[in-house]
Amino acid sequence: MSELSQALKAAQKKRSGWSLRRIEEEMEHAGHKVSFATIGNYLRGDHGVPDDSTLQAFAAVFDELDIVTLRQLAQVPAGEGEPYVPPADASRLSRTQRAAIDAVIAAMLEQPESGAVVTRLPGPKPPTMEDIQEGRAAAHRTRRHRREDRQT
Repeated sequence: MSELSQALKAAQKKRSGWSLRRIEEEMEHAGHKVSFATIGNYLRGDHGVPDDSTLQAFAAVFDELDIVTLRQLAQVPAGEGEPYVPPADASRLSRTQRAAIDAVIAAMLEQPESGAVVTRLPGPKPPTMEDIQEGRAAAHRTRRHRREDRQT
């Protein structure tokens, strides 16, 4: 059972063993929507990497477990405890620019399954010297053909 599940189970026990339905109701009362089946998965240790909204819901119900502690137990970046709010000037960004910023944030939060540290983002590998030389030769041939075409 994960450390997160152990802490959640202990918090449930402190409340005279609240039922899953009771925890669900308390979460809903606090403004969070998490199904009792999902709650059960977390209490049994049958869960993957939790999303932040689920952790926020548990933090709202189990006051001894703040969001930073829950994130640490879940082995995800602890963050600052409060949601990130971009500066006011960000309201001038276009929808496309906002989507790009959201993608950067998501990439920064993504954790590799192996636990390895990501040193560069996935994508095309950088060109080799051979690739560069081929590109230069192709550009040279193109320029030569253009000159020949102009002369004829």
